[in-house]
Amino acid sequence: MIRLENSRALLDLMNGLGIQLVFLDSEYRIQHICDTVAALDARGRDGLVGQCAWSCWPGLRSTGLEPLYRAVMTSRKPASWTGHDPFCFGSTRWLKVDIQPWEAGIVVTASEVTPQKRAEADLAATNERLGMMGAAAQDMIYDWDVSSGDILWGSTATSFFGIRPDPGTGLIVTTIADWDAITHPADHPRIWSSIQQAFHSGAELWFGEYRMRKGDGTWATLLDRASIVRDDAGRAVRLVGAIIDLTQARQSERELQRLHAQIGAIERDSAMGTMGATMAHELAQPLTAVESYLGAAELIAASVEPDHARLASCLARARESVDRTRQIIYRMKSLVTRGETQRTPIQLREAIGSVIDEVLAPYDDDDIAVHLEIDRDLMFVGDPVQLLQVLSNLVRNSAEAMRDCSDRQIRMVAKRDDDRACVECRIEDTGRGIAPELQHLIFSPFFTTKDRGAGVGLSVCRTIIEAHLGRIWYEAGPEGGSIFHIVLPLSSAPPLAAIA
Repeated sequence: MIRLENSRALLDLMNGLGIQLVFLDSEYRIQHICDTVAALDARGRDGLVGQCAWSCWPGLRSTGLEPLYRAVMTSRKPASWTGHDPFCFGSTRWLKVDIQPWEAGIVVTASEVTPQKRAEADLAATNERLGMMGAAAQDMIYDWDVSSGDILWGSTATSFFGIRPDPGTGLIVTTIADWDAITHPADHPRIWSSIQQAFHSGAELWFGEYRMRKGDGTWATLLDRASIVRDDAGRAVRLVGAIIDLTQARQSERELQRLHAQIGAIERDSAMGTMGATMAHELAQPLTAVESYLGAAELIAASVEPDHARLASCLARARESVDRTRQIIYRMKSLVTRGETQRTPIQLREAIGSVIDEVLAPYDDDDIAVHLEIDRDLMFVGDPVQLLQVLSNLVRNSAEAMRDCSDRQIRMVAKRDDDRACVECRIEDTGRGIAPELQHLIFSPFFTTKDRGAGVGLSVCRTIIEAHLGRIWYEAGPEGGSIFHIVLPLSSAPPLAAIA
């Protein structure tokens, strides 16, 4: 029998701590069990003491503890084991078993470690999930122990930084010195200062963007986001975060900025080209009129008995065309560069009359019949110079489209629509018309059906009409020719919303 009379205080302490205690003699017979073991086993102390441990607890053999007991009994060297409770079949409890030599036999102490084992299992499962999440999101997860300087990385750090797991633990661990070494020198002072400021300010979160050297030696732009773990005193003890690789995104942003700059340059060049072509196109008409009036004036002045009244009239008309040329330059520059229009009352019939006189001057106007159906008191508000440009373009297009036609007529109709608070204008001709497959292109910049056309006239017309909050569109005449429709808001009307 193992003498226990001098160990009563120790036994009482172990009972108080819930530690299971069993004494076995050299024949592995149970000599003593503590109160905890007696309470857990339904056979009680009397049913266990004196019995062989193998027969009382078959789990000692199935768990592999029997060979460990025998090894300690023979070698007289202590040993430990952790596993499911061998003393209770089917138990899910985890025990840590320590076996010590005791006089001629051995003493076995067992303490429950189920909570620790479950916590370890939960932690392992959590780490596995985090690793899978990090791998799926291509994030590099890390846990920086501030006091030791060690940084524990997720599995993606291997492929990104070329860091290999420790062969013994399987963990990817570096130090803060390693982090210093691969952080870009130009970014390191800023990022380190930012981290320290977050530590000392009591912040719970920190993030920063900086560059780090990858395993292949190239630099990557990273976004680092982390939570700051603090102790009871509020000191930062850990930084747990995830790093996203922004390299491709930043390269795409730079490429997009470069393309925007190129597009801006192209748009500026296009605007300058458009304005130049527009100016050339719009100035051609008044300058042609000036040439016609001055030519007529030269003929009158060269006659034997000059008609001074007619001479003065031609010169006055030439001066008016020069003045209109100056206004066109100013107004077109404002329209093309800033989209500006002036707003003054316009008497429509009077404006159209002046347009017809100027536009048809270079043509044989005796052969072009012009029909006006416009009320004399029809008024609306707009930019007179720009709207006269629209009418001039449309009338000139009609005249040119009828050059080879025997029947040459232009009909201009304008009426007020009080229900829709607008003025409707229609300009019809008996010319060649426009092929159906080209009709959708006629308002596009630089599109023309003329042999020597610039292709900007109708584009300018649409720009001007839309700047006046109106609409312009084309319709083929029922018996050939062209019909251009213009709708403009009245002076007292709000902007046109949807006028069919």
